[in-house]
Amino acid sequence: MNKNKSLYLKSILTAMLFIIATTWIGSNHGIKVQAASINHPTSIKQIFPDTALAEVMKNALGKADVQDVVTQSDLDQVTSIIGTSEGIQSLQGIEYLPNLTQVYLEDNNLSDISLLGGLVNLTDVYLDANPLSDISSLAKLKNLTNLYVSDCQVKDISALVSLSKLESLTADNNQISDVRALKGLTNLTTLVLYNNQIEDISALGNLRNIVQLELENQVGINNAINYQSQITIVNKVKDVTGALIIPSTISHNGVYQNQNITWSLNHYSKDVTYTFQKQVKIGVSTATFSGTIHQPLKAVPSYNGITYQLITTYKDEKGKELSTSKVGSKKYQANDVYSASPKNIPGYSLVAFPSNQAGKFGQSNIIVNYIYKANNYQLTSTFKDEKGKEISASVIDNRKYNINDMYSTKKVTIPGYSLIAIPRNQNGFFGTNNITVNYVYKKDSFSEKYSKEDKNMSPKVKLKKILPKTGDNGDSLNVMVGLLLILSTICINKVCHKPSK
Repeated sequence: MNKNKSLYLKSILTAMLFIIATTWIGSNHGIKVQAASINHPTSIKQIFPDTALAEVMKNALGKADVQDVVTQSDLDQVTSIIGTSEGIQSLQGIEYLPNLTQVYLEDNNLSDISLLGGLVNLTDVYLDANPLSDISSLAKLKNLTNLYVSDCQVKDISALVSLSKLESLTADNNQISDVRALKGLTNLTTLVLYNNQIEDISALGNLRNIVQLELENQVGINNAINYQSQITIVNKVKDVTGALIIPSTISHNGVYQNQNITWSLNHYSKDVTYTFQKQVKIGVSTATFSGTIHQPLKAVPSYNGITYQLITTYKDEKGKELSTSKVGSKKYQANDVYSASPKNIPGYSLVAFPSNQAGKFGQSNIIVNYIYKANNYQLTSTFKDEKGKEISASVIDNRKYNINDMYSTKKVTIPGYSLIAIPRNQNGFFGTNNITVNYVYKKDSFSEKYSKEDKNMSPKVKLKKILPKTGDNGDSLNVMVGLLLILSTICINKVCHKPSK
């Protein structure tokens, strides 16, 4: 009994240890599980919704119909799939094939291969002739030895930088220009990169195991520049040592000097080119590194014979023309430099310089609009005597006058003074300066006397009543005559009454 109990406990303990072990292994303790799995039997069509891929997997699984169900155990048995030219558009479901080592998926409609990134056992991947540009997911495939991506749309191969087991790379007919990611892949024996855009192969010099090498017919395309009669660009084509490769031919009679290619052009051309060709040795393989570099040129309208005019206008802030517009006699072409200038318009000041006062012609006439504002002027009236002394406060008109505005002033009445004459500029029109109208007065002759006798008396009325007639000296004369008579009488009396001796 004890023996049976002991065996029972031992079995329990063993089972528990097994469960713990499998749980630990399946958990994320530094071991990242890459592939997915299905939990229950499922039809092939459900696992692989792409119809074409489902048919391929039906054959790989040895089933009669895509409606047949399979288990994860069935999927684990698949190590290779062949789906060349089947019209496959999606790889959904391929993530359930953890033991897949080879995929042959050339000539399909695949643009997304991200699901391959989880299949870490892959060694051979054939993806030629797919509309594929992004291969970044392949960076996870550390066991990859053979990669075929010919006739795709691949530009960037930086994802391959750490695939140290890679032995064969076939990537011709793509848009690859930078091969520096291959520098450390010393296990490469086959490198096929013809018909790309590679100009510099100096990074490939360390690949000593290369036995098959193809590098011809590169097509480099520089960024477009504006057409000019003389074009100069720098040669950037380098061999495995990093040395510049001298151009073999140069279009349009171009010349090569001091690492520069220069063209002197008599007329517009959509591009200029030069070719290169050199035998290079990498590993034990010798190949021709050749190609053509294109320098696209933008068509500049100034060379199509059409001419344009520079028109300059001079207006006030309301759009009224202040001076006749100037139409330049010079004929301009597109891309020609121009410069306009303002006029000096009497009575006006320029508001600001137009933003298009100077620049380059496009494909139309250019109108430069100068905007002016009218200057403000002041009207002042002064009232002075003949010596220039102010006898009444000046009058400053509050109105702001502009050029050609009409104005009018008035004299003022100043007691004891009379205006000599009306100023010639009493009324008129403004020019380009402030206007001062000077009223000049003279002092009346009797104004001082009558101001003493009666400040309230009106001189013109009262003077007629008090002025003496001609020859009349007035009261003072009568007084003097009376005094003389009195003195004479006194003297006579004294003489008459003097006692005799």
